[in-house]
Amino acid sequence: MSKIGEVGPGGSIHFDRIIAIGTWKSEPIRRAARKAKKDGLLIDLTYGYACHWVFFMDSGHIVLGTQRHFKEETENDD
Repeated sequence: MSKIGEVGPGGSIHFDRIIAIGTWKSEPIRRAARKAKKDGLLIDLTYGYACHWVFFMDSGHIVLGTQRHFKEETENDD
């Protein structure tokens, strides 16, 4: 069973692929997000809402998510 989390209105990620989570309030996290955008590795799933969470993925991508849409879902492999 894989765990999928909704991190934005209409955007979800696999929790198994997350290596770290940070808050947008941290300046080092913001710098990492700006660098990822420059390198083409930023995925913005906020859809215009305020960013609260920054997810560092095992692929090197950084995903931006909102607090109001951050919830866990489960996916059955049946």
